Amino acid sequence: MTLTTLACSCRAVSRLIPAIAVVAAFLPHGAQAQVRRDMFQIGAQRYLRSQIPLADPTEGHHVAATQGFGVLFYASGPDGIPKTVVRYDAFGTVQYTRVVAEQLDEWVWGQDAVCTPTHDWVAWSTNLGMYAAQVADGNACPIVQLAATYGSVSVATDGARFAALARETFSPCPITVRFFDSQSAEVPGSGSVSGCVGGMTNILWDPQILLRTGAAPLVTYREQQAAAWTRYATRAFTLQPDGTIGPKFTIVPSARSGGMHLMVTDGSIQAFLLDQPGGNGNYVQQRFDSSTGAPLSAMTPIPDDDGAAAISSSGRFIMHRYDAQLSASVFRMFDIDGAPVTDWFAPLPEDELFPQRGVDPFYGRPVALGPDGAIYIFYVESDGAAVIRSSMLVLRPVVPGDLDGDGRLTNFDIDPFVLALTNREAYIAAFPHIPPEAIDILGDMNGDGLLTNFDIDPFVEALVNGP
Repeated sequence: MTLTTLACSCRAVSRLIPAIAVVAAFLPHGAQAQVRRDMFQIGAQRYLRSQIPLADPTEGHHVAATQGFGVLFYASGPDGIPKTVVRYDAFGTVQYTRVVAEQLDEWVWGQDAVCTPTHDWVAWSTNLGMYAAQVADGNACPIVQLAATYGSVSVATDGARFAALARETFSPCPITVRFFDSQSAEVPGSGSVSGCVGGMTNILWDPQILLRTGAAPLVTYREQQAAAWTRYATRAFTLQPDGTIGPKFTIVPSARSGGMHLMVTDGSIQAFLLDQPGGNGNYVQQRFDSSTGAPLSAMTPIPDDDGAAAISSSGRFIMHRYDAQLSASVFRMFDIDGAPVTDWFAPLPEDELFPQRGVDPFYGRPVALGPDGAIYIFYVESDGAAVIRSSMLVLRPVVPGDLDGDGRLTNFDIDPFVLALTNREAYIAAFPHIPPEAIDILGDMNGDGLLTNFDIDPFVEALVNGP
């Protein structure tokens, strides 16, 4: 098929560098950093890799992802850094940076974040209290105080509403949960759970709120086992609109750590647990029914990991560990039942000035996996003595020929393909959301790294018969 015919036919620093201090940022606050983009391959899948240096070093951080976007919330660091939300699209372009709280004389104990394609919700705990705030369409909304003391915070969304949970430290009750709509207006169903959960007298750790479309919200938590501080049960209960709770049920009776829990699209709970009885200290993964706690899959050990998981709403997840030979964090992806779908890979770009690079799960959750397969990684780089740069890395799956940037190859890509091939300046003007560095990566059909006339026939072949 000719071009004319085609045109007519129709997108562990704690493990890495122990006990080091964060030093001054390499850019002044608010400065624009240079984005580096290239192609990165994981197995047979190509990715557009974008590295976006941050203007400020940070310790407290949380990364979340949704369809087409990722969010970084950082809530602590050297003096002078406010609590800030940065939103990225899957091409690694910063959509906005918004300060949600200017208070600087606080010690941040924890943070959480969730996002939808248009809204971000963040929560944080400090020595002065626990708070939540929404960033709607790039605009920061008023801060909501959840409690007057420090403790655990969790936020969740089902796409239509948001929930914020706060639990005071060293007290199993009360748990405060408040619900908001997309305009930050509080909706019925808020309230404090009065009394101890199910008569529990042990300390409740790491509660997490999970929202389920068409069903009652679910709260998962860890319960200390008797007098032992080394064993915990993972339990859950539903939360009723009047603030009362449904029956408590056990997900895992005993483990060294409750790990992470997340509702996935089929309504199950994806749980990651550390050191099951007889285990070797690494994580194991298992899915459970979100109404009864009954197992839905076998317990699957995750070998050679030392970092917490990042889970997408589809149930796929990614683990990480530090590779001493590479001086970098490495990652591996798994399907919903814990079977590996990639080998370990090292996506963090090398830099002669900063030979050590990795993620730091101690201060937050540094990795997020979007339902579209995009990976968002907050990481730091070091010269071997101190952390001197922090960056966001975005890996967007490449569909060859996807020149309209919607993540699929369809007839709607024909005109953009022709335009990118014949008039790149006009293409850049017509598709401003696609970075110029991504054009060759998206348009390369024959694997030579460039968009040229030699890509026309492979493009037509993929369009007609599939990739």
